[in-house]
Amino acid sequence: MKQLLYKTWIILLLLLCTPILLIVISTPMTLSNQLAFGGITAALLLVMGQVNSPRVRLAMALITVMTASRYIYWRVTETLVTEGLLESILSLGLLGAELYAWLVLVLSFFQSAWLLERKVVPLPKQISKWPTVDVYIPTYNESLDVVRDTVLAAQNLDYPADKVNVYILDDGKRAEFAAFAAQAGVGYIARSDNMYAKAGNLNNALQKTKGELICIFDCDHVTTRVFLQATVGSFLVDERLALIQTPHHFYSPDPFERNLVSGREVPHEGELFYGPIQKGNDYWNATFFCGSCAVIRRSALAEIDGFAVETVTEDAHTALKLQRKGWSTAYLGIPLAAGLATERLALHIVQRARWARGMTQILRRDNPLLGRGLSIPQRLCYLSAMLHFQFPLARFVFLTAPLAYLLFGLNIIQASPQSVAVYVLPHLFAVVYTNAKLVGQYRYTFWNEIYETVLTFHLLKPSIITLFNPNRGKFNVTEKGGRLDRSFFDFNVTRPHLFLLALLTAGTLWGIIRFVWWNPEGEQLSVLLFNIIWASFSAFFLMAAIAVGSEQRQVREYVRIKLSRPAVLHLVGGYTLTAATQNLSMGGMQIAAISGFSEDSRIDFVEMKFDGNPVLFPVHVVSHDNQHIRLRFGSLNVAQRRQLVKLVMGRADAWLQKRKLPQDQPLRSMWTVIRAVTGLFFKNWKENRLFARGASGAKQVKEAEGIPTSAAPVAAQVTTPASTWVWRMVLVALIVIGIMSTQRAWSQELDVSSLPPQSKLLMSDTLSPDNSFLPDVEVSARGGLAFNMPTQTRERIYPLLQQTNSESLEPNTLRIKGNGAQAGVEFALRSDEVSTEAVLHLEIRYSDMLLEGLSQLDVNLNGIVVDTLELDRFTADHLVAEITIPPELIVSYNTLLLSITGQTLEQCNNLLSKDIWVEILPSSTLTVDVQSLPPVSGLANLPAPFFDTADMDRLELPFVMPASPSETLLSASAILASHFAVESGFRGADFPVHHTQIPDQHAIVIGTPEQMPLGVELPRINGPTLLQQANPNNPMYRLLIATGKTEQEVKNAATYLASYQARLSGDSEQVSAPLFPLREPYDAPNWQALNEPIFLTSMTSSSEMVGEGIRPPPQNYSFRLPPNIHLWPGDDVTLEIGYEFPRGDWLNESDSRLEVELNGSYLGSLPVEKRSLAWDAWRLLGNDIRQERATLRIPQEQLYGNNQLSFYFNMAVNTPEDGCELGLPDRIETRLYPDSYLDMSDAQHFAVLPELSYWLSAGFPFTQWADLSQTTLMVASEPDAVEISAALGLIGRMGASTGYPSTALNIRKGLTLNDSLAQQDILVVARADQLENSQLNSHIDPFSIQQGALRVTPLSLLSRLNLWSQAQWGKDVERSRNRLGSQAPEQVLMGVRSPLNPMRSIVVATAFHDEGMRTLAAIIDQPQISRQAVGDLVVISPDHKVNAYQVGPRTARGRMVWHRLIRWYAGQYIIPMLLAMVTVLLLMAGVFYSALKRRALRRAYSGSNTHPGGK
Repeated sequence: MKQLLYKTWIILLLLLCTPILLIVISTPMTLSNQLAFGGITAALLLVMGQVNSPRVRLAMALITVMTASRYIYWRVTETLVTEGLLESILSLGLLGAELYAWLVLVLSFFQSAWLLERKVVPLPKQISKWPTVDVYIPTYNESLDVVRDTVLAAQNLDYPADKVNVYILDDGKRAEFAAFAAQAGVGYIARSDNMYAKAGNLNNALQKTKGELICIFDCDHVTTRVFLQATVGSFLVDERLALIQTPHHFYSPDPFERNLVSGREVPHEGELFYGPIQKGNDYWNATFFCGSCAVIRRSALAEIDGFAVETVTEDAHTALKLQRKGWSTAYLGIPLAAGLATERLALHIVQRARWARGMTQILRRDNPLLGRGLSIPQRLCYLSAMLHFQFPLARFVFLTAPLAYLLFGLNIIQASPQSVAVYVLPHLFAVVYTNAKLVGQYRYTFWNEIYETVLTFHLLKPSIITLFNPNRGKFNVTEKGGRLDRSFFDFNVTRPHLFLLALLTAGTLWGIIRFVWWNPEGEQLSVLLFNIIWASFSAFFLMAAIAVGSEQRQVREYVRIKLSRPAVLHLVGGYTLTAATQNLSMGGMQIAAISGFSEDSRIDFVEMKFDGNPVLFPVHVVSHDNQHIRLRFGSLNVAQRRQLVKLVMGRADAWLQKRKLPQDQPLRSMWTVIRAVTGLFFKNWKENRLFARGASGAKQVKEAEGIPTSAAPVAAQVTTPASTWVWRMVLVALIVIGIMSTQRAWSQELDVSSLPPQSKLLMSDTLSPDNSFLPDVEVSARGGLAFNMPTQTRERIYPLLQQTNSESLEPNTLRIKGNGAQAGVEFALRSDEVSTEAVLHLEIRYSDMLLEGLSQLDVNLNGIVVDTLELDRFTADHLVAEITIPPELIVSYNTLLLSITGQTLEQCNNLLSKDIWVEILPSSTLTVDVQSLPPVSGLANLPAPFFDTADMDRLELPFVMPASPSETLLSASAILASHFAVESGFRGADFPVHHTQIPDQHAIVIGTPEQMPLGVELPRINGPTLLQQANPNNPMYRLLIATGKTEQEVKNAATYLASYQARLSGDSEQVSAPLFPLREPYDAPNWQALNEPIFLTSMTSSSEMVGEGIRPPPQNYSFRLPPNIHLWPGDDVTLEIGYEFPRGDWLNESDSRLEVELNGSYLGSLPVEKRSLAWDAWRLLGNDIRQERATLRIPQEQLYGNNQLSFYFNMAVNTPEDGCELGLPDRIETRLYPDSYLDMSDAQHFAVLPELSYWLSAGFPFTQWADLSQTTLMVASEPDAVEISAALGLIGRMGASTGYPSTALNIRKGLTLNDSLAQQDILVVARADQLENSQLNSHIDPFSIQQGALRVTPLSLLSRLNLWSQAQWGKDVERSRNRLGSQAPEQVLMGVRSPLNPMRSIVVATAFHDEGMRTLAAIIDQPQISRQAVGDLVVISPDHKVNAYQVGPRTARGRMVWHRLIRWYAGQYIIPMLLAMVTVLLLMAGVFYSALKRRALRRAYSGSNTHPGGK
């Protein structure tokens, strides 16, 4: 019952904790929050790493799993590439490799959750109870020299002779082995065939022996004498124990230890498996049989019909089959035998390939997840082992992934490098650091990458083929006992590594060239740098793997063991000397030099005692000096050899670990890898490190071990002649050159940047026929062309080029390239203006290669050449020309073109000529003097003359109203101001206010007849009335009057004009009060709906989607969106583009691109043809592979309230092989298809407010309702003209954004709050002194105006905690307080939550002087101002510098499904989320530790003397 309650408690805890952990894993975050999350997690792990507690280590593993799971969730939901078949496949492949790594990580943590420290179970004192043991030593083709000592060591086992039998299982059927068995007194078993290899050999022996237990040693594994005494006892106390496994210890170096400079400074490759993995397996009762150094119960084998023969890894499969039958297994982590490691890398690979094939066969044929008999932990442990050998494909993907971008331009991760960094770095840090703390003494950081990289290419084939066909493959015997007389480089083994290293080097160098010297247009440098770094790391570890292939000589036949034992030297002549050994091997010994031993002394025997009995060994002196005497054993008989084996290798402590390596430290481990790679390039340094004694020492070794120095045997090796190296180097060079030559051709630079509407540039090769006409100027007769009236002249200046907004940047220039190329500017005049004089001030520089008399620049206005400039080399650096343009050629809409005709000494002078160019300098301007004409009159012509569509300047339209206008009149004024702001659109609008004086310009008059200013005479007014009449101060200007008997009728008249302007006629019209419903949220006419496709045709006409000429001008499409667009990670905004390039042999389709930008940021570069190897093959078959359609993903951060899509057809022309004619057709057209559209169906309306950037870009949140029906404009109780003007300008900005007048705006005079405003968003426009003396000043916390200055309230403890919980440390508050204390602002914008309703916002726009209020709307209309205004406090200095801060609390506003809303809040409040995660994980770690310990106690004491461990 207690056990049931305990399990119920654990399940309940998991159910409670799982939702919290799932929220942490799936919560999306901003880059800054994710960076904070990762940084805090890393810091937490660093702190926990200093605590040596199993509970804390368990918690570290759980935190690492969480960070890894969070990374994987992000990769799955946000970063997959879905466009393009090849990119999609590669993207999924990389994700698959990462999922594999995540699964292996989780399984490994589970597998080693508790390391069971099993102790030796002593045998009973009654020897009669000891079971009989058969010792099997299977062999196939190994030499007798390898097998001999293994057999002799087995005979030395401390076990009753009548209870142990040793057998040589000879599958080679060799006579010398049978003779040796007879001589040594051991059994010899052979069979007629070799069916099932080692497993068949063992099964054959099972039928011919009768021992209760079977002890197995590979033929090179030499056992210590206590092996059986240490292992057999466990079988007596646990009747269901089928197997006990001990570690495989190796007394010879493996290829990593022998070939790498730092190979012996790190743990042996096998220590991880024979340490935490097998101890963890033992805890879960899932110990693997490893084929040797193990004891197995015969009755258990009988139950599964002997050793498994279905796979080539009979050992692991046998253990699996035993455990399916309910037998248990155990692991004793004490090295009781030692063997030979694989001597050469090629042999190491053969061995690992067999393991990989066998484990894959088990996975296919006897999958541990399926079938009966296994517990869940056992299934997971076996699954972990089998998945481990599937690493080659994942490692191959990680090594080669950066080449997809560097060499082929393929993006396989749909995320910015910054996003990848903030997600992957915390994940990698957690994995590296936690593993260093958990298993750092068994496997150093980064060395796993070397081990896997060495094997990757050679294990790919067996693992993949076996996965699909488990019947493939055979048992391969690993050769042992070889020797290398000289070093060599194994090219055959490292060939694939060298090939991939060449590709990575080429990709890295090519990337560096692009990054440093030649960056193609549109390529993101951060993406390029990210892939360069990735490829560099891959190349680095490849070099480490290649270094293992540099085989070092191995001159010792026997491994020396440091051992100090007393010895007696028996000299010739009967003399004896007492000595002490320094080291021993099976070939000789070294003793310390002793006095009395002369150079001509000869030794017959060395006497040593073992087990109290003296043993004599014949020896010969090899050499001696002042410190050492080196001896070589003579010929030994079997008995002597057996004693020598017992002395050297059979001691109980022979293989206990004496070398203590320090705990892993990742930085130090990286240094060992660097040194290993360095040894690849510095051979002498490497050999000095590996062979400290040099050649003389090697010679002494050979002599000491009886090897003739003149003709030592050399192991099989491969030499590569010089000619072979030459052609291989040529092959690699050709591959690299071929790859680089097939790169996607980078687009040629676009010489012009985006230009404003008032200075739109045109580029073409020939003048379109459509531009050759001269439109007539018509002035309505109603305007009365009465030139006898007073006229006014003014000067208009049109810059030919766009001026940059940044003072730190040079102004733009425009280069016209190629013979016959043209560029120009469009400009317009108002319909009530006529040109009287025009001068083109042109400043240029041009190529000094142009020939005088043959080169010229034509100036063309509306299809007529007005002047020609001769170009000679004397003025090429700077030519200034003043060109008078006939004013009669200038009409309302005009096109000024500059066309170059040039000749050089080159044979061909065509459009592609690089030496024919003219550069227009930014100081070039067109100055036009204009004279005003009598304006058009009548309401039918509205909005003229108050606004003219041809006028590109900012609209300035004065309002005349009573000195103290009521709220109703202010509402009427706001309606008309927003209406004319809608008409003005992108130009912007200012509305100066006058009270008693009518300005000398077009103006709007508001008021009842009694409130009209002097000079305005009205007819009888009987209701809402609109009139237009001449300005009494100047008949060249008009007045638009909105009046009525009451102020409400005035407002009705204004509303009618704003709603039904097109219905008006005559000079005066009485109108009715319009009735229409309030607007719905987000239905602004100018805003695109999110629930339907946004076609490009909705932004322009289809005719404007066609470009002409070889260099057509960019096609720009402007659109507005609600600024509170929110995309959940994984949801997309996509741009579906249909496009068409011209056809013809003249077009270089490989180098031509359609460049796409959004708001000046690069989106993509689309080719003419589909790009992939498959499509190239399809083209070779004669098929058309034009792309013509593409999908681009648009990042949410690139979308604003006002947006502009730009498309530029960047066309390259094929250079003719013969002649100069380019073969260009007369008409060249490019087009975007009308069905191109934006898909924003995944977007939601959701935002955090207050956010002033939303208000500045689109008037949000007030414009959520286009008529401002839920907005209150609050002004001072007695606002002056400047304040009203500022308010009208700001209301006009919002109307221009929505395209709808503010017909439902509520205006309040008096800066006070009451409950009636609880459901309203409030815009406050007032001068700072008015605000300071108001009740509102105390309700806009944390801001206030005090003593004529802006103050920011210090953070309260609650506010500070709120910011800290969002990983915002309140720095903006301190920065704003410091800045405001040192600098007085000109204008200030503040956003706060409404104290009446936190779901509503208050925006305060104020200034400290009248001039600041007067220019407020114009200032914030400047793009460089609005772009920087992010936060809830924007301070604008007198020199128009902007400082923005996030100071106060904010509230989420919008709609989102509940589960996403929970995760969204978690993503904002990351500190509480982290605390919750850590609390849950610590709680889970404590509970898991308790449960693991309970299981460990049950496992430890269920019939065995086992320590529960707990590491």
